Amino acid sequence: MKYLRDILFPILAFLLGAAVLTLLSHLQHRFNTGAHSWRAFLVPVIVGGTAGAAIYVMRQRINDLSIQLSNLSVSALRIESYLQAQSKVSTFFLLLTTTVAGCLILSVLSLSQKLINGFPINPRGFAIPVPIGSLAGFLFGLYLNRLKQFQAFQTEALKSLSGQRRYLSNIIETINDGILVTDVSGKIELANPACRLHLGIEQDTLQGADLWESLQQLTSPYQEELFSIPPHNTPFLVQAGQTERILRGIVNPLLDDKQQQAGLVMVLQDMSQEKKNERMKAEFISTATHELNTPISALAGYSELLLSESFSPEQQKEFIETISQKAWQVNGILDNLLHIDSVGSPQHIVLDRETYSVAETMKQLEKCADQVQKTHQIEYVIQDQTIELSVDLKKLKKIFCHLISNAAKFSEEGSTIFIRTHADEDRYFFEFKDQGIGMTEEECKHAFDTFFRADASDTALAGIGLGMSVVKALVEAHGGEIKLTSIPGKGTTVKFFLPIS
Repeated sequence: MKYLRDILFPILAFLLGAAVLTLLSHLQHRFNTGAHSWRAFLVPVIVGGTAGAAIYVMRQRINDLSIQLSNLSVSALRIESYLQAQSKVSTFFLLLTTTVAGCLILSVLSLSQKLINGFPINPRGFAIPVPIGSLAGFLFGLYLNRLKQFQAFQTEALKSLSGQRRYLSNIIETINDGILVTDVSGKIELANPACRLHLGIEQDTLQGADLWESLQQLTSPYQEELFSIPPHNTPFLVQAGQTERILRGIVNPLLDDKQQQAGLVMVLQDMSQEKKNERMKAEFISTATHELNTPISALAGYSELLLSESFSPEQQKEFIETISQKAWQVNGILDNLLHIDSVGSPQHIVLDRETYSVAETMKQLEKCADQVQKTHQIEYVIQDQTIELSVDLKKLKKIFCHLISNAAKFSEEGSTIFIRTHADEDRYFFEFKDQGIGMTEEECKHAFDTFFRADASDTALAGIGLGMSVVKALVEAHGGEIKLTSIPGKGTTVKFFLPIS
C-alpha cells in the first residue's frame, strides 16, 4: 500500500500541476488574443506538472523529516526543538530573493512561449505568469528556509552526539570497574582500561575473541573446581591468572530499540581488598580469642591455686604479681578492641586535652618503661623539656606504652631501645628506635593497617594486629603525624610529632 501511494500520489500531483498551469495559460491567451494552438500548452503542461510533482515530494519529505527530527531532538539529543537550530540568514531576504527569481523565471518562460508561437508581446500577457511565478518562488523559498533549519539542526545534533559520545567514552575509560561488551554472537567488541588492568592483558588480545573462552583462559573460578557459564544477573567470583586479583563478575544482556538481545555486558569488580580484609578479620578473631584465652587461663589458674592451697608470702606475692600482669594484659587487649571504630577516623576520637610540659609527659613514658627495663636497656635523649603540649595525657601514655613495648617485643633481651625527643619550629618530635628483627619494605607499607601482623603464623609473637593502627589514630587525633622506617635484621624506628601549644 505504501509503495502504491508513493507512485500514485506524485503522478496525481503532476497531473494536477499540469492542469492548473494549463488552465491559467488558457485563460491568459483568451484574455490577450482569444486564439491559440495546442503547441501553446507544451510549456505549461511540462512546467506545471513538474512543479506539482516537485511540490508534493518536497512537502512529504519535509513532513517526514519534521516528525523524525522533532522526536529525535527531544528524546535523544536533548534539544528542545529542531526549529530553534536555524540559520541566522534573514528569512525575509531569502523569501524575497526566491519570489523575485520565481517571477522572473516564469515570465521568461512565458516570453519564450510567445516568441515560439508568434504571439504579440503585450504587458497584459504577463498578468498570470508574474503572480504564479512569484507564488512558486515564495513556496520554494519556504522550502529552502526549512532546509536551512534542517542543516542548522544537523550541525547541532552532530555536536550533541559527539559530546554525548565523548561523555560516555570518558565514563567507560575512567570507571574503576572492568567492562566487557560483546556482539550478539558473544565476540568481544569493547574492553575498557580497568578490565585490561584487572586481567593483566592488552586490548588487542580481547578484540574479537569469544567472551567465555577468554574468561576461562584468563581466570580460574574462585574456590570452585569447575568453570561454568553463570546465568544473567547472577554474581560470580573468579581469580585473574596474570594479576591474581579476585574479581566479582556479573553479566546482563544488551538490548536494542526493539528489546531484542544485541549482545552482552559484563562488569568485573576488583574484590581483592575486600577478600583480604575478610581473611584478616577471620585471622584477627582467631588471634584475639587466643590472646585473650592465654591471660584469662593464667588468671583462673593462679586464682584457684591461691584459694585451694597455702603458699608462702613470697609465693603469694609472685602469684599476685602474675595475676596483676595478666589482668593488665587483658585490659590492654580490650582497650585496643574498644578503639576499632576510631581506627581510620581520628576525628571521632574524643580528647580530654590539658596543657603539660614535655618533662611532665615524659614521666608517663618512664612509667611505661618500668616493665621493659627489666629485660632491655633504655637510652634517653630528651631536649627542650620546658615546651608545653596540649594533649590527652591518658591517650598519650597509651601511645608511649605501645611503642616501647613493641620495641621490646621485637628485639632481643639486653639490647638497647633509644628514645629521643626534640622541638622543630611548631612541632615536637618523639622517636623510638630498637635493634630488633625489623621489617621489609612491603611490611612497612602495611604496618598501620588494621589487623595487620607481619608474622601471622602460629609461632609469631603475641599480638592482635591493632596496636599500631590505634597509635596512628591517636597521634592524628592530636593533630600529629607518625612514620615508620625499618631495615630487616637491624631494627625499626617510629617517629611522630605533636603540635606545640
